[in-house]
Amino acid sequence: MKNLFTLLFLLAALAGKSQTFEGTIRRTMSMEITDPAMKAKMEEAQKQMNDPNTQAQMKEMQEKMNDPEMKKMMESNPQMKAAMEAAMKSAGTGGAPANMNNMMPKGMVM
Repeated sequence: MKNLFTLLFLLAALAGKSQTFEGTIRRTMSMEITDPAMKAKMEEAQKQMNDPNTQAQMKEMQEKMNDPEMKKMMESNPQMKAAMEAAMKSAGTGGAPANMNNMMPKGMVM
């Protein structure tokens, strides 16, 4: 009986050791727009963002944000400051919210 108990204990210990696999699994995901109409809209939006006039307007807005009078006005009104910063980020990403790129997962590590 003692030998049977020892044998069962030894088997339980070995079975517990058999599940010690460690590793890293990496999954990535990429998406592609296949709808021709949506693809055309995205390309048009990208062209508009790369337009020199749009770039000049963006640069002008950023320079206005660095103006001492504007900084003073924004410091006195934190809500306006937050709204202006959000608008600048939105304009920088083509009108989409800044976190829009993070809405869909791109990968996962387990």
